[in-house]
Amino acid sequence: MNRAIKMAMLGGNYPNYLLPSKLITSETVYADFETTVGLSNSGGTLANDTTNFVHGTQSVKYTTPSGSSFYSVQTINKNLANDKSFRFCIYQYDNNLSYVDIQLSSVTNISKRFAYVFYPSAMNAIRPGWTFINIDKADFSNFGGEDWSNTMIRMNVTIGAAAGQVAEVSLDKFSVVSAEPAVMIMFDDGAQGLYNVAYPYMKQKKVVGTAYIISSIVGTGINITEPQLVEICNSGTFVAGNHLDNGDTLIGLSQADVQTKLATCKSYLDGLGLTAASGHVAYPGGAYDATVIAAMTAENMITGRTTNNRYRPILPYGEAYQIQNQSVVNTDSLATVKGWIDAAAAQDEILPLLFHDLVETPTIGTQWNISDFKAVIDYIRQVNIRTITIADYQTLASSELRIKHY
Repeated sequence: MNRAIKMAMLGGNYPNYLLPSKLITSETVYADFETTVGLSNSGGTLANDTTNFVHGTQSVKYTTPSGSSFYSVQTINKNLANDKSFRFCIYQYDNNLSYVDIQLSSVTNISKRFAYVFYPSAMNAIRPGWTFINIDKADFSNFGGEDWSNTMIRMNVTIGAAAGQVAEVSLDKFSVVSAEPAVMIMFDDGAQGLYNVAYPYMKQKKVVGTAYIISSIVGTGINITEPQLVEICNSGTFVAGNHLDNGDTLIGLSQADVQTKLATCKSYLDGLGLTAASGHVAYPGGAYDATVIAAMTAENMITGRTTNNRYRPILPYGEAYQIQNQSVVNTDSLATVKGWIDAAAAQDEILPLLFHDLVETPTIGTQWNISDFKAVIDYIRQVNIRTITIADYQTLASSELRIKHY
């Protein structure tokens, strides 16, 4: 697991590790979409897109017939037997995309093939802009007895439009990557389990995390106090994220009201000197809509996190305001959570693990067992996977990050 990390002694007693930009240690582009030449299609239109691209000098823009689909065919001639994880870049011009179907085949008539279908509605990714899709081999369905040991010679990409709509998307690089996995430990709300349990144990084990704070309830009831919040952040164990000024949903509010709520919590955290992650937001209840996204943009918020369970946020991200996570609830066993960590390590992915409160005997969904939490922290150290905060995640989107690993 350490194969991708450069280690340097920078003074002191502990080694520092250089996490590479985007956590990607190498990338090989198998289809670059640099030209429409060599792409045959079945009835839509293909055009060079020199405005929206992430690789080279252009992407290829696909326009479907109204309410229908069409596909392109290209030759790739690649053996993918030793590859684990693939990335595909999709730019949406509108909200009319129904699906993208990616097929890889070792025969020209694709009678046997691997297929992966991206449904943006299922992944909360229907919006204009780039979406970067991380695809593990296990995500592909096998038709006709295809085998990864075969050399893939065809890549078919089908674009499907929503009913009665014309979908326009630009496609860019299909690549294979080697990456460094990481875990993001997250806590929402700021219950006392954060300070009494998570903080001392994570500090002892040199594991870092993000605490999303509701500014109006700090110091009330069972919640963390102001001095405690400052302590856990100044220790370097946590950064404080923005969970707004109360826990009420943002859905149905005006953009101005959402902006006020975002700014109120940010100002509160900044006033405590906790500026590292005050622009990183966790939506109350995980809920957001177009108005919320507009407010986030207007207030220059950096990231927005939902409560949708899909733990493959990848870098570089195309959905900074729609970061997903894996929520840990009282019915999740220790073995289940360890399995999520194992999968992230095996697939070179980032795993955001979301907790709320830690108690001896969980009775509601947002509570988890203290002993199990400590066992998870021990397991993270045992398997030697890195932990990063949401602020680190943002830094890694554009540059390398040097972290201590004890």
